[in-house]
Amino acid sequence: MTAVAKVSRVIAGLTGPSCCKAYVRSCLEEAVCILKDEIGIHLPISKVAACAHSHRHLHGCRIGICPYFKM
Repeated sequence: MTAVAKVSRVIAGLTGPSCCKAYVRSCLEEAVCILKDEIGIHLPISKVAACAHSHRHLHGCRIGICPYFKM
């Protein structure tokens, strides 16, 4: 339940137009941290993921406040 709460907080922190790709990427990053901290499993993670789909978002992209927006 602690892991679910942490992942839910990550999603809640992504305000603005909803974006499934940002939700999934952020949740996976949080899951990697949880696995490392709680179970001791170290998984590699790349912080260079950049979204190439901002122009396709139906409700508008969060642009500068999205951690995955390609500048």
